[in-house]
Amino acid sequence: MNSSTASPSTAQYELHYHSLFDEGRGYAFPCDDAGHVDMDTLSETARCNYLFARALVGRELALPVIGRIHTHLGPQAQQSPRAAVRDPGPQLVG
Repeated sequence: MNSSTASPSTAQYELHYHSLFDEGRGYAFPCDDAGHVDMDTLSETARCNYLFARALVGRELALPVIGRIHTHLGPQAQQSPRAAVRDPGPQLVG
C-alpha cells in the first residue's frame, strides 16, 4: 500500500465495473487517479464485492474504467454539504 492510494472518505476517483449484459448495473469502488483500490480501507462486504468484480471481468463485467468525482457547492449545498457528480469520461484500466 502506498500513501497515494485514496481512502473511501477522501477518494476523488471511482473504479467502475459495468455489467456486460444489464445496462446500468455494476460495481464502483474508491480509487486513486491510477485506478488503485486500497483494499485495507474497504469494508468486508466491499472487499468481497471488489474481488468478485475483478474475477468476473470478461464474463459478466467489462474492463474497469476510472471515473473522476467532482464535488461542487450549489443551491442544494445547504441541504447536502457535498454533492458528488461523476465524470462520465472513462479511462481504460489495464
